[in-house]
Amino acid sequence: MTTFLLTLLGVIVSAFGVYIAASFTLAQKQLLAATRLQAYLLHYGRLMMDWKAYPIFHLGKEWDKEEQAIIQRGGKPEELVDLTDEKRKLWEQVTEAVQKSGVVPESMFASVHEAISNIRSTDVPLMLDSLKTGRQNLLTGSTFITDEEATYLGAFMATNAISLKMGIIELMDGTVFLLTRNVDSSEQLDPKKFMADFTKLLFRAMNVSKDYCKLLRECQTFTSSSVLKLTWRNIKQGSRISRR
Repeated sequence: MTTFLLTLLGVIVSAFGVYIAASFTLAQKQLLAATRLQAYLLHYGRLMMDWKAYPIFHLGKEWDKEEQAIIQRGGKPEELVDLTDEKRKLWEQVTEAVQKSGVVPESMFASVHEAISNIRSTDVPLMLDSLKTGRQNLLTGSTFITDEEATYLGAFMATNAISLKMGIIELMDGTVFLLTRNVDSSEQLDPKKFMADFTKLLFRAMNVSKDYCKLLRECQTFTSSSVLKLTWRNIKQGSRISRR
């Protein structure tokens, strides 16, 4: 009986030791992935400022705050869905409005026409090649964390990291398509239709900004912690981090 108990105790201690080691290894991966992700996010944040995209970024940031307010007061998931529908309907109204006469100044339409006409047909292959390279870099983890690294950070972080990555790609695709589609037909360009399509891209950009704010905030919970603290967190939570 004593031998059996000692054997059982040895198995339990060994299993617990393996579990602690696995939690420690995961913590190291988490800290590395979070540090890489935070660096990329800060870089993209600086790009947004350089491109003078703060107004649309601010809208995404405010949307994120509204979601956080719902979550912190224990709101139902349906409330988050309703909030998204509210934003989408509002943006649809904006899209319709920019197509009406007098809503957008004619000078802005002229600026759109001039911007498109400055793109030569010989520029299109270069733009498409640049788009292809940018997409590939994002997908392979050259300019963003990989999907595998994202899973180290838990279900919530992985979902939002992948959502942000795909949102950036959609934004890149949409922008290049919108510009190159009108290169060879700039004289027949309908500025109002162009502005309506551009407004739809802005809604995509607002979604990207919202995901960006979520990820940056959550990243800091990892990068501000030591490996030992993350190890203890993994032990307590069973190596599962699934906070909303």
